[in-house]
Amino acid sequence: DKPTMRVIVFAAACALLASIPSINGLPVSTSAREGRSTVKFTEAPDTWQLIPSENAILQTEVHIALPIFGEDKLKKLVAEVSDPNSPRYGQYVSKQELDKIVQVDTKARNAVVGWLHSNGVTAIDSLQGYLRFTVTQHEAAELFGVKLQQFASSSDKNLKIVRSVDEVTVPSELAWAVKFVSGINGFPTMREQPVVGLGAPMVTPDLLYKLYNMEPSDAGSESSSMAQALAEFTGQGYSASDLSQFQKKFGLQADKINKYTGHKTLLGHTEANLDVQYIMATGRNVTTNFWLQKGMGFDLVAWAADIIENDQDSKVWSVSYGEDIYVVEADYAQRLDSEFQKLAAMGITVVVASGDSGVLSRQGKGKGFQPSFPACLPSVTAVGATQLNKDGKEDSAVNWSGGGFSPSTYFSQPTWQSDAVKAYFNSGVDMPPAEKFDAQGRGFPDVSAVGVNYKVFVDHIDMSVSGTSASCPVFAGMLAVINNMRAAAGKPTLGFVNPALYQAASAFNDITQGKNNQGSGDGFNCAKGWDPVTGLGSPNFQQLKQALL
Repeated sequence: DKPTMRVIVFAAACALLASIPSINGLPVSTSAREGRSTVKFTEAPDTWQLIPSENAILQTEVHIALPIFGEDKLKKLVAEVSDPNSPRYGQYVSKQELDKIVQVDTKARNAVVGWLHSNGVTAIDSLQGYLRFTVTQHEAAELFGVKLQQFASSSDKNLKIVRSVDEVTVPSELAWAVKFVSGINGFPTMREQPVVGLGAPMVTPDLLYKLYNMEPSDAGSESSSMAQALAEFTGQGYSASDLSQFQKKFGLQADKINKYTGHKTLLGHTEANLDVQYIMATGRNVTTNFWLQKGMGFDLVAWAADIIENDQDSKVWSVSYGEDIYVVEADYAQRLDSEFQKLAAMGITVVVASGDSGVLSRQGKGKGFQPSFPACLPSVTAVGATQLNKDGKEDSAVNWSGGGFSPSTYFSQPTWQSDAVKAYFNSGVDMPPAEKFDAQGRGFPDVSAVGVNYKVFVDHIDMSVSGTSASCPVFAGMLAVINNMRAAAGKPTLGFVNPALYQAASAFNDITQGKNNQGSGDGFNCAKGWDPVTGLGSPNFQQLKQALL
């Protein structure tokens, strides 16, 4: 891996170690401050309880986002390299070329570094557009005006996180140089099993191969530079022994995780075990990597910045985590989408679960529908969920399949899906009240796959697991196989695949029944063609392979 560059401490910064705080020689006011949180609501939800920590040494990893230039050039580049009809299709750029297109404001970086040094913070990593460092309770109070505290999950007291319920602020004189500060506010939403009906067949690898028309030859080449990968958060590690047992049970090749980034965990958690077992089931013979964020964090910008810097071998990422977009500040969501555009420019695909709460969210902060973040970002491929009938037929959505439209104040509707969205609104199906959603926003999901009753091994016991966090790695594995096939044919990776998917709508099994209202109230109805419940539908792998090769 390419080592992270340490911030160079210029001699001029030494002058800032004087007793009077200053930025580039100017005195800093200790009273006038401006907010730079990543979330709109800093209070702790009921699912996290404050625990006594008077004598504990608390610290947390922080990312300061700096101003960047070149985002318009980046967006134009991604549009050109991602459209199969473009003469630049597939002509991706290297990390070095990307750094010339999107550049950090060096004056802002120097100002922030000087400020940090003047407050005793010297161990700073410089990523492209970010400064990463760890703060103690005292440093967090001095720098950001917050009190760090420790919280435990109400569902599992062993799951702990260091956070503050105070709004992050910075001195007004420095506000121009700081877009936001992540790692201090915001609490992860712990996954809950969605309610499912009785009688649906158990989903196994063999059932998926039959359902989605995958042949034994539909497999990868084990190329380490054409890997698939899983991004995990909230302490969700996987079990290698459970993976081995799963592979033996279903007659799969005994493959192992190739590269593990992050802290190792002793236990295999349900979410991570599900992700690993099923991305490796559909992504057969594809090199698989695993990335786990430190502690109990859910900071997508921190993850994206890290892999852009250190992992260009993982060409398809599966992300099964999310929250309400209205909890997140627009600056944070838009910056994350820019990071995903950087990945797209390098030919890397990001696949995201669309959520398990229908048109709502477990955090529920919006007045109307609550689109799932990051699934509603324009630069990801969002995957919804279907369910099987008792006879094994797949013709309907499950009523908790996340879907809807992003707020257009965050993201406008991409041109590659505008015809599909227009056709949905003209389809004649009953629509929910117009005031509950933003019809000008980015519609999601893009595709879907079965999401109910997956057989997963956890602690050597096979159990039933459901959710779009099952359908997401299944589809990601399929894309990774196609990537390997494209590489064998001398072609570039799929990269941001949505424009190609919408041009290949006939490669999907159209799902026309179902409503994502969680069983009652308002929601979107499925319709012929794309809909904000199941997207284009579920994949017919042979047709999808033909369309994308």
